[in-house]
Amino acid sequence: MVTTILFADDQIPEDKIPDREISEAISQKYDGKASEGFVRAFVKMRGIVGELRERGYDVTVANTYSQAMNLAATRHFDIAVIDLGWFGDLKLADDAQSAAGWNISAEIDKAEARRAAATKTAQIIYSSRFARNPTIGEMATKRGALPFYKVYSADDSYPDRAGAEPRDPAKEERDRDAANRNSLAAAVGFIEHLIRAPGTEMNAALDVLADARKSEKRWETMTIGCIIASVVLVAISVVSVAVFDKPVTIVSAVAGAVTGLVPAFFFDQLKASRKQIDGAMKRLHELGPSSKPD
Repeated sequence: MVTTILFADDQIPEDKIPDREISEAISQKYDGKASEGFVRAFVKMRGIVGELRERGYDVTVANTYSQAMNLAATRHFDIAVIDLGWFGDLKLADDAQSAAGWNISAEIDKAEARRAAATKTAQIIYSSRFARNPTIGEMATKRGALPFYKVYSADDSYPDRAGAEPRDPAKEERDRDAANRNSLAAAVGFIEHLIRAPGTEMNAALDVLADARKSEKRWETMTIGCIIASVVLVAISVVSVAVFDKPVTIVSAVAGAVTGLVPAFFFDQLKASRKQIDGAMKRLHELGPSSKPD
């Protein structure tokens, strides 16, 4: 099954724009007011999307906020890569641009709650601001999302507005260090979340159930075989006495041993296998009625 990805980012050019025409098309879109670095970022994003598609992923692009919200509300994706700041979406109010990604993430959560989706969308919050504001990474991890640093230079971002505070190189260095710490911790936590996800637990319970059923079948076969063997030995002892007038001490002893082995060992193994089956079925029931095997 192909992994589906929602890539929501306002700096992804339209698929219909040829690679060689991206810079010109974006410059025209922003009436020549966008910086060279900002325009160049669109070319970079085209390459990132293309790389994902070349690796076999089914990538759906949303490069406007309204489009991203609509897709988040109406379609399920395995993974969502969500740009945090939508400064290039001219239809968004200035005060809504910086945190628009959180709204897209929340819309995915709401849609999953409505559908009671068995498989959750793994969310990646994609931003160049982690290096300047480490608290953004903390917010992402609290939401159960993976913060992923968008490697941009300052020139690749939308130009700072008039009145913005000048950058402090020393503070930027401290913030980058904090962002690195947060990103590593978030990656570990995200992997742990996937390992402990209901789907993984369900697969483990199904594996236990399959093994227990194989064990039950094996011990059941051996038990039946042992019973048949004991009946045959008893029959041999009867024939030996009735027809050949032979002593049956050894045959009877063997038959008694075989007969005694069945309840003493095989039945205990059957009981243990059935206990495993009951435990696995109980766990599957806890994980959800839809997980119950046929």
